[in-house]
Amino acid sequence: MNISLSLARLIGPFLLVLFSSLLINRKQALLWMREGVKNRVLIIFSGVVSFLIGEYIVSVHNLWVSDWRVVVTLVAWIVLLKGVVRMVFPERFASWVNRFTGRGLLIGSLVALVIGLMLTVNGYGLFAS
Repeated sequence: MNISLSLARLIGPFLLVLFSSLLINRKQALLWMREGVKNRVLIIFSGVVSFLIGEYIVSVHNLWVSDWRVVVTLVAWIVLLKGVVRMVFPERFASWVNRFTGRGLLIGSLVALVIGLMLTVNGYGLFAS
């Protein structure tokens, strides 16, 4: 199986489950996020993990093509950059999270769900003829 399909099968369902959970528990999710950024060590540690995951995916899948596979690359770069921001600017990241609103969570979650669905469909070849 090629790496694009493997990563789509991993990332797609993960995004679907994670962001469905955030939508279902939206009010609580905002509280969890605000509580989480009180611990700067947690921000930096999660940044390290995010950076490593993003860097690994970028290193094995840095494809800039004009089909669905570019979404895997974009997600990898976003995860990598999110890790850098958390490690280098933990205070700024915490400030941003504390200003996050329910509407922002809704919009971000819906975008992530669309991306997750698209990756899942392509990764598993659903609707393929």
